[in-house]
Amino acid sequence: MSEENKKETQNQSTGAMLNIPVPAPWDEPVDGNKLLEDLLRAYKSYVVLPTYGGPTLALWTLYTYGFQHFEFSPRLAITSPEKRCGKSTLLIMLEILTHKALTASNISTASIYRVIELEQPTLLLDEADTFLRREPEMAGILNAGHRVGGQTIRTEYRGRQAVPTCFKCFSPCAIAAINKKSLPEPLLDRSICIQMRRKTVDEHVERLRTRVAEQQFYDLRRKCVRFMSDFGEEIARLTPEIPDELSSRAADNWEPLLAIADFVGGIWPKIARNAAIGLIDKSDPDDENLGTQLLLDIRQIFANYPNENINSALLCEKLAEIPESPWAEYGYRHERINPRQVAKRLREYNIQSVNVRFGHQVVKGYRIVDFQEAFARYLPKIDRDTATIPENESDHVAAIEAAFATINI
Repeated sequence: MSEENKKETQNQSTGAMLNIPVPAPWDEPVDGNKLLEDLLRAYKSYVVLPTYGGPTLALWTLYTYGFQHFEFSPRLAITSPEKRCGKSTLLIMLEILTHKALTASNISTASIYRVIELEQPTLLLDEADTFLRREPEMAGILNAGHRVGGQTIRTEYRGRQAVPTCFKCFSPCAIAAINKKSLPEPLLDRSICIQMRRKTVDEHVERLRTRVAEQQFYDLRRKCVRFMSDFGEEIARLTPEIPDELSSRAADNWEPLLAIADFVGGIWPKIARNAAIGLIDKSDPDDENLGTQLLLDIRQIFANYPNENINSALLCEKLAEIPESPWAEYGYRHERINPRQVAKRLREYNIQSVNVRFGHQVVKGYRIVDFQEAFARYLPKIDRDTATIPENESDHVAAIEAAFATINI
């Protein structure tokens, strides 16, 4: 092959240029309450969702049409324990309904920050468990895009000159993976997680035909464009009340969705807060979060314990009795946590065992007063003047199902 033909071959591209069409805004003002109801119906028509999945998806979808007005861009982590739980179908629905959706089952790190700089799409990453943990730079870029102003710096060659160049990372992103543990912890921390499940024989949804659904929901997308164009800036100026149960990072993730719910009004503020609390991760904590879990469990033990002091051995016994806790099979030998292990964990919070008296005995133990500072600093508050959010899982489910009934889902 001649040098001229080689150059011609190198200059040819077999790929397609990016083309992400944006529908024209709806011709008339849009009612936000009705818009969220229609989005909720759209998802529930084609996908079997967990209890809090529907309203979360409706709010997050509408958010993508005005994300540039907000400070945070919560990632949407779609996971499942096994295959065939509806993740791919849900990603197709997100591709149909979200703003400037761009789906990729595999993508290079360089492509991510370049496409975000160019288009600021709603990035939809499928099968992320097959590549994301092997790509720490990619995970770092997705982390940086959680907050407005997030960027990465790369060296670009302009001619022979190397020029440091900034690329924006702030953009909506949804990530699908089998088993959330396959996703990096910092990314999960910046995500609202929806755990999919396989449908039962009694659960029925419509079969999704992409082209039909694209036509079916085209006007719905136009309404989303119009609503966020009219009200996006106003919504972003709201300061929604954050449930005490949410950590600071979870509060950041839910702030834009709660602001949208508050602006729309009706039953959506209640639905959104029930969803935010209901989607708090209740699975076994990883090593980074075991300290917080230990404090939470000790606070609960003291709440039900008649004494302000507790000896170390009894504390370990009560920790191991907590259902689904990690303390019954703690450590590599899968034995009950012992006083030495508890003491090691608590020293990280400047809490040490002391001599405590029980009748005529003096033994090593702990005083509740020594935990108060750690409880205040690291745990959500439990005392509130008004309790507008149900306190347990069954109440959450009942509240949100009652809300669905009013929407006639």
